[in-house]
This record gives sequence, structure tokens and C-alpha cells, in this order.
Amino acid sequence: MSSERTISHLAAALKMDPLPLFRLREQAMRARAWPFMAPHSYREVVARPEVSGAVLDILCRDTAQTVAMTTALHGAGGFGKTVLAAEICREPRMRERFPGGVLWADLEGRTGAMLTVVINSLCAELGRPQRTLENPERAGQLLAAALAERPPSLLVVDDALMATQLRPFLVGAPSCSRLVTTRHLFALPSATASVERVSVGAMRRQESRKLLTQGLPDVPDEALEPLLHRIADWPLLLTLVNGAIVSRVNGGDEPVAALAFVDEQLRASGPDRFDLPHAESRTEAVTTTMELSLDFLAAHRPDAVSRYLELGVFGEGPVPLSLVEALWARTGGIAPVETRFLCGLLADMSLLTEYRVGNPAQIRLHTMVQTYLNKRLPPDHREAVHTAYRHLSQERARNAHDELLLDDESDGQTDELEQW
Repeated sequence: MSSERTISHLAAALKMDPLPLFRLREQAMRARAWPFMAPHSYREVVARPEVSGAVLDILCRDTAQTVAMTTALHGAGGFGKTVLAAEICREPRMRERFPGGVLWADLEGRTGAMLTVVINSLCAELGRPQRTLENPERAGQLLAAALAERPPSLLVVDDALMATQLRPFLVGAPSCSRLVTTRHLFALPSATASVERVSVGAMRRQESRKLLTQGLPDVPDEALEPLLHRIADWPLLLTLVNGAIVSRVNGGDEPVAALAFVDEQLRASGPDRFDLPHAESRTEAVTTTMELSLDFLAAHRPDAVSRYLELGVFGEGPVPLSLVEALWARTGGIAPVETRFLCGLLADMSLLTEYRVGNPAQIRLHTMVQTYLNKRLPPDHREAVHTAYRHLSQERARNAHDELLLDDESDGQTDELEQW
């Protein structure tokens, strides 16, 4: 007899709703499984063995470790910390080293109740019942208790901006290693002796060459060098420039001609070489490259530019694809299948950092790109999109509240089951 039928028969014998039993079974199955929550990259990842090797050597020690991947430039993004962390999690030896699984928490701008939601979702991933806690510190204690019951695990805390965000993830669970990514050294614990740091800076030239030429046929080195020099080996800019070049090649340009065009546009609007240590230079580089890609997008799919700019209303971190579908249905009358097609096009142009149709179906924007989109959207359009987004958020909150009420109504039955 299948487990579904067994549960149905048991619920009938107990004269109770079978839903709590099915939920308990799902929680138990998830707790036994090897959770793996690292995000997927839409494009091929260029290996950076010097950085990833240093992190792996620390994590694979016999005792649990806390490693912080920090940018070489304080406060600067776009150096590939998140991508590197995800690839490190995919290393074959990680499964043997961490039989308890690999967990992932996106922090970014989240604080207070929103931070608690992140922690509660980790507890649910480990098979713990959903709680309605609002205190991150208390939620962190429950997470530590769940981790302490498991074999050695790895918890990745991505994009910590301040110490108060990070603190709930560092308590207890002595067998759990932590991998933290941050742009700010002050986000790390004051007792820095307990945290080993690995600096993530510009790419090596050979790595930059691989990233810039992804998706292109063989291109002579002499055609690449001027552009490589101008980009200054910055991973984010390399990715965006590659997207602009590949788009033109797919549109019919010869690879060398596409390279020359993009290089000329960057040269005309910026310095001979972008100055990475200066925030204004980094912002100018991203803006110029984004404009190139949006001009190309407008020439081939004019309505797509407005839809893409609208993504700037979302906060940092992954965005459920269902929310994008709902927003674009309201603002552009786009059907879900067309939304998925457009997201695929944007990802092909390197305008999305992540695009997943599977579970979880979601998109992701780099923080600097999201900031650009929000500023680029005209004020009246931005207000209309914010209004639509507010209405969608309220609807989703009501739906979540209804589900929460259902959980509350079944609490008594769940307690009886646990005792039984």
C-alpha cells in the first residue's frame, strides 16, 4: 500500500483531516534528505582556482570553520563572491565533508521580520515546523538547534551588510561550518580571530578573457586586448559587456566588429580604463554597458525594455517567477509563457544574474543592476509599477495569512500526532 493511502486510512480511522499528517511526512522526508540550496548560474562559470581553492582548503579541515569571502575593495560589489560561493558548494568533496547538507541564506537588505522569514525558511528546509516568530535572534536559536541535530553541515550566508544581520546565523551548532560573503568588513564578528578571511578581487587576465568571450567563436587576442584593458578585469562588467557583444553577434554582426563597436561606445563615454577603486567609475561603467544592451533590446523588442526596467521595483535577492508573471500581466498584459520567453532572452543577454524555471522558479538581478533599473524607470511609470506591486504584495500577504490560519487551526491535531 502506498504511503499516501496509508496516511488517508490512518486519518479516516482517527476521524481527522489528513493534511497535517501529509505535512509531517513531508517534513520528515526533507529532514532525511541532503538539502542543497545553492543558487544555479544561468551561464557557464569561469573557474577562479586561486580563490575557490583557498576557501575549500579551510572548509575541508576536520573541525567546523567560519570563512568570510570579502571584496578586495571595501564596499564594492560585482566581484563574483556569490557565484564563487555557489560553485564551491558544488565541489564533489562538499557532499562528503558536509553530510548534513548545504544551506543558503540571502541576506542583502533584509532586517527584522524579513530576516526572520529567511531563518524560518531554513528551519523548514530542515524539517522543523513553520513558526511565526518575528525576532531574528530567537529564530537563530531555533536554527542552531536544528543544525545541532544534524551531521556536519555548511551554512552559506550571502551578502551580509551589517553585524546585526549576521549574528543570528553564527550562534550554536558547533559542527556547522559557515561561509559568509560580504562587502563590508564591519559586518564580521568583532572576534575576527574566529573568522578566516579570503579576499576576492579582480580576475586574472586569462579568467577575464574566458568570461568576455563566452558564447563567441574564436576571436584574435589583438581584438580582445583593448576591451580587456578598459574593463579592468571586473567580473560584473565583463559579464555585462559579454552580453552586449553576444547580442550583436546573434543579431548578425561579425564577432570582431561587435567587439570593436562595444569598445568604441565604452571609450566614447568613459575613460581609457575604468578606475575600479572609485564608486563613480564603477557606476559609470555599468550605466554605459546597460545602455548599450537596452538600445539593442529596444531595436528588436521595444516593449521588453519597459518590462525589464519594471524589475527594479523588486527588492534585492531572488524574485519568484510567479511574481514577475503577475506584475507583467498587470503592466503589460503579458501571458506567463511570454514572461518566461522574455526572461530567457534577458538572461541570454546577461541582464539577469539567475533565471530558473524549475523549483524554485525565480529570477535574480545583481544589486548594481537593480539600482540602475530603479533609477532609469521614469517617475510616472515607476509610481504606476509600485502601485501594481503593492497590490500584488497585499494579495500575496492575504493568501499567506489564510494559509497561516489553516496551520493554526491544525495545531491541536499536530500536537496529538506528535504524542501518538
